[in-house]
Amino acid sequence: MTDRAEQQRVILPAGILKAIRTIASDATLAPSERLTGALVLTWGFAWYERPDAIDPTAIALPEAQWQEVCGMLASGVTLDPIDGVNRGLSWMNSGPSAY
Repeated sequence: MTDRAEQQRVILPAGILKAIRTIASDATLAPSERLTGALVLTWGFAWYERPDAIDPTAIALPEAQWQEVCGMLASGVTLDPIDGVNRGLSWMNSGPSAY
């Protein structure tokens, strides 16, 4: 008998794989930063797939970092400003809290 929880099988969507590829090939990042980025994206997506089991308000970032990430999402791709606004609003509604 095992007390190990049932395995959560996840298929990463193309966008997550693309983001991991971008991080993994970024020579400006240290190897440990590239690994951390890939791990956090993978685990984060797996947790994101279980919205009933996570509480985004249970995590809080310093206000300056919270605003920085929101700004990155809102202005990250200048070709589509409407999408940027929507991503920023999604961050505000679904992301962690700030302190």
